[in-house]
Amino acid sequence: MGAISSERETKEVVPPSYTMTQETPLSTIRYCPGNHSKYCYVFSSEHGVQKDSAYLVRASFWAGSALPYATISPNLVKFDLLIYTDLWDEITISLPQIYKEELREISIIAIRDSIDVCLAGNSTGKDIPFISSLVLRPLGQDFSYVDHMVNRTGKRPLMSVQKINYGAPSSQTFISGKIMADIL
Repeated sequence: MGAISSERETKEVVPPSYTMTQETPLSTIRYCPGNHSKYCYVFSSEHGVQKDSAYLVRASFWAGSALPYATISPNLVKFDLLIYTDLWDEITISLPQIYKEELREISIIAIRDSIDVCLAGNSTGKDIPFISSLVLRPLGQDFSYVDHMVNRTGKRPLMSVQKINYGAPSSQTFISGKIMADIL
């Protein structure tokens, strides 16, 4: 207990209805049933990570109708999402998930030639953590918020609170771009 682990299990789930006509990483969850303090995914220089470069990290969580394990509170799962060793967000998901996955995004400046994204839960009194998709995308230095991160916040991360797609033909249309690395 208290160690970092890469031990995980997987389970196939029915993905959200809006993905039924396309391949999706949301059809599999990866969960961490052990008693370690955290479970980490590492984007390294092999994935193109370079110190002092800007990246968008996107984590998606979709359990569908139920998880393959019991949770502390019925129909609710809670665990922590970390970037390096810092708390990124506390994930709280009501089950069953009906329409869309939980999504978290953070823009960061890499502090070394790797980026660690970790899940923590079971050993900290929360539920067994899980994840469906983890994506890394490079951000150009010409984005205004990258300039803001570098020059005004001391390279502190910026979290997305809400995204609105003003160009979508419907609320069920989702746009994605080129993925730099997907390590799941």
